[in-house]
Amino acid sequence: DNVLRPGAPQFMYWNSVAGPYETQVVSLREYKQEVVEDWMSVSFWLPHSAEAQIPMTIPEAVEQLGHDTDGIRWQSVESKVSEQQWESHSQRMRREFAACGIKPFEVVPFQDAEGRSQVDLRAKQS
Repeated sequence: DNVLRPGAPQFMYWNSVAGPYETQVVSLREYKQEVVEDWMSVSFWLPHSAEAQIPMTIPEAVEQLGHDTDGIRWQSVESKVSEQQWESHSQRMRREFAACGIKPFEVVPFQDAEGRSQVDLRAKQS
């Protein structure tokens, strides 16, 4: 939870780009904030993959993005962050994640016209 808002770029990079994992995210709306997107990640460890044999390395751009997420995280503790600010931040994280290669498969739950729960499966972005 909270891997898009406020963001967990190092975690997501390791779990969906460089590490020994197959990762999907569930795109959800934040509690009591209908427009603010967040992701919950689900990862499966692949112990016999080539990536499992190499040390963890996180690129500087991903580390910087992690530092950037700390700013809004602290701001949310010390003062109010508006729903619009959170939505803007979530969309920025989505763009920045993609720029760093973090493009996991997405599961997007929704309700159809009859009120039944459905999911939209989105492939990894290319």
